[in-house]
Amino acid sequence: MVRRGTVIFFTPDAEWEGSVGNDQQRSITTMKNSILLPLLFACLLCTVTLGQTASSTSSAGAAAEVQLTGTLEQRMAIGGETTGWSLRYGEKKRVEVVLPAEAFAWVKDGVVVSVSGAYGTKHYLERGDVAVFIVKKISPAVK
Repeated sequence: MVRRGTVIFFTPDAEWEGSVGNDQQRSITTMKNSILLPLLFACLLCTVTLGQTASSTSSAGAAAEVQLTGTLEQRMAIGGETTGWSLRYGEKKRVEVVLPAEAFAWVKDGVVVSVSGAYGTKHYLERGDVAVFIVKKISPAVK
């Protein structure tokens, strides 16, 4: 062990003396990279995710508002590439829906609802671009 100021270097031979060598500089650089690279990757992942959300919303703003009435169905997919909900309406028609956050307090599988919103697309890694209905307003359907 050699003590240099506040930095202690552990060496195989206790008689090592001298300034910081290339091995120590390389290990410090490696340590910095092992911290910075995952942080950079996380920032890029957040940027891509936010970009996908923004593109789905922007495509909805350009489309005309549509009103649908149907039955909500909870969905699951291997890999999680789904919004988790679809709306069955009309004769055998089904569309994946993006629900607003406040709807999750009361929606459940099998509820008949009236929704208004616009058609858009959502991009998934494996499924690619999928047509979705982006819900702006949702309420239980009056029977």
